[in-house]
Amino acid sequence: MNAVVSVAYAFDKDAFLSAARARFDQDHGDVGADAESFLLQVWGDALAEDMGALSLEDTAALASSFWGLGRERPGEKIKIRVRSGEGADGRDLGRDILEVVGQDRPFLVDSIMGEIASQGLDVIAMFHPVIQVRRDEDGTRVASGGRCVPESMIQVHLDPLSDAVRERLEAGVRATLSDVRDAVEDWSDMRAQMDEAIEHLSKARTQAGREELDEALSFLQWLRDNHFTFLGCRTLRFGIDENGKLKGEPQVDAGAGRGVLRDPGRHVLRQSAEPLLLSPAIEAYMNSPSPVIVAKANMKSRVHRRVYMDYIGVKRYREDGQVIGETRFVGLFTAEAYDQMAREVPLIRRKVRRVLEKAGKAPGSHSAKKLQNIVENYPRDELFQTGEDDLLEISLGILHLYDRPRTKLFMRRDPFDRFISCLLFVPRDRYNSKVRAEAGEEIRKAFDGRLSAFYPRFGDGPLARVHFIIGLDPFSHPEPDPVELERRIVALARTWEDDLHGAARASRDAELRRAVTRYVGGY
Repeated sequence: MNAVVSVAYAFDKDAFLSAARARFDQDHGDVGADAESFLLQVWGDALAEDMGALSLEDTAALASSFWGLGRERPGEKIKIRVRSGEGADGRDLGRDILEVVGQDRPFLVDSIMGEIASQGLDVIAMFHPVIQVRRDEDGTRVASGGRCVPESMIQVHLDPLSDAVRERLEAGVRATLSDVRDAVEDWSDMRAQMDEAIEHLSKARTQAGREELDEALSFLQWLRDNHFTFLGCRTLRFGIDENGKLKGEPQVDAGAGRGVLRDPGRHVLRQSAEPLLLSPAIEAYMNSPSPVIVAKANMKSRVHRRVYMDYIGVKRYREDGQVIGETRFVGLFTAEAYDQMAREVPLIRRKVRRVLEKAGKAPGSHSAKKLQNIVENYPRDELFQTGEDDLLEISLGILHLYDRPRTKLFMRRDPFDRFISCLLFVPRDRYNSKVRAEAGEEIRKAFDGRLSAFYPRFGDGPLARVHFIIGLDPFSHPEPDPVELERRIVALARTWEDDLHGAARASRDAELRRAVTRYVGGY
């Protein structure tokens, strides 16, 4: 039988409402229906474990001050402030308060909490009433008449902050909410832009084969069907010389940017790497048959999830099939996109099928089933971005690890040379956070880069996996010997038992080897 976990509220509901109404009557006059809804939601968010030493009266005073912040909100203005928390008697409560009042939109809470976390701040408590208010032409809250507006009121309690941190937090939240506004307001336009890109590609003369083109079109339609959160898009046009070669810098269509790419100064790739028309990687992509590219943008999302955005590029063609531009979409794959089996996802499914065919494992055999499982559990972002040949080589390498578990490093370079993606496998009994941290630092130093992210994974098998992303200075970084780098990482995961086994094997004494095996095995 499943245990029922009850919610421990900090205060008795009737007692809180009584105290809060009295405070509101003192500060704002009569409590209307909108304020009553606000107070009920504040009480529902006031959990005992979050409130600490705050009294009922202190909480009512904080709520009243917060309600006062939203009294006037002209037009589409978002009101933001960071202040010291004051109790009912004016004393310092030992916590700072971030408050936001604005139009209710998707992604608000996730985005604000992501900004707080990115600044290394700890959250003590969070309140999020969503209310229907009426405002007159000047934006003043009124009891009747005016326009009805759904509003989010977000209050976050934090440890005490310095003045500099308060300013930085307010600026960060303001920039975050600006991105949220742009992405939400332009959502329909971006979907329409995707529809136009699909229509254009379906009629274009491309170098892609029929199967590849159909798969690309299926993928774009799949993205549109709620598998991609559109955050920005723009179209770029390329200059073409008399020989049909790309020339000069691409031009962004004036006013064509949407979402977080409204600002033409914000680049999908690194400032120093966009555009890189003379880069062999860029030219190779633009001249390749593939009509679509999937990669990581250089921009981290401020909206919804604080991660590097996914970048989908759809080529633009002239009537004769010459590539003349690209429509770029940035955003985030949805949870449904990650939950779906790889063999069902357009673009990935073709790649997976071809890799399994090239591997040549007998259908239904142990190796074929294991390889299928390896590919299905491959990091989803990597499946989108890794070429068939690299995926085949790495997947077969992982398959061999399961026959003889050992420490092994696989690396893939971003085609724009912005990062190295590393999959490190370590026997489960050798893996710990110290090995992970030291291995990540070893890789970072080898490339003179930045440890941008790491993602550990523990399955049921004998190996632990860590996916490292190492940010690079494009085209200006060391090129370490992969064999030597792996040797150093293997050494980090070695134990004294490994050294003992190694010494026994080196002795060529069969009896000694058997004795060491019995000793290490504890029998």
